[in-house]
Amino acid sequence: MAAPNEKLAESLDVLKALQEGGHRVFRSDDFSRVHRERLVENGFLQDVMKGWLISSSPGARQGDSSPWYASFWEFCARYCRERFGDEWYLSPEQSLWLQGQRTVIPDQVVVNSPKGTNNKIELPFGTSLYDLKVPAMPATENLATGDGLRLFSPAALARQACLARPGCRVCPAARSTVHRRAGLPRSEGP
Repeated sequence: MAAPNEKLAESLDVLKALQEGGHRVFRSDDFSRVHRERLVENGFLQDVMKGWLISSSPGARQGDSSPWYASFWEFCARYCRERFGDEWYLSPEQSLWLQGQRTVIPDQVVVNSPKGTNNKIELPFGTSLYDLKVPAMPATENLATGDGLRLFSPAALARQACLARPGCRVCPAARSTVHRRAGLPRSEGP
């Protein structure tokens, strides 16, 4: 019979294989029940919600939010991909922040999807994901993918901002650039 440390070593080998490429977020069924329970019990994995786990450190104290915040965006991308396939995207506001490299973790992320149910999903440390049901997906050219997250493209964000404000005082050179990148004729918009 294998010693407890040998059993833990086996479980850690499974975890290491799954972490290849920098992955920190896993479905529960990525592990056998025995490996999953052993890794959680020894602090190498933490539960996020039913069916989802993140990598952790055995040295992390109870209530330490670092593993969650380090895994947050990867969790959002993987959870949404698993649940909605390719039919989802983050809100325009969240897209704008992420396109601008603002990666601060918000209290709530709004995910738009035709498969949404207008449901708030509570996540660790006061964060949540709201799946907003939308009638249809935007045109493919209006979306971009970054780190597995489906975002509005910069051109689509610029077009929305420009068209939403008829009295916009964007300087002519900037307005021309916005229109060219958004694929709009110069006569459309401000």
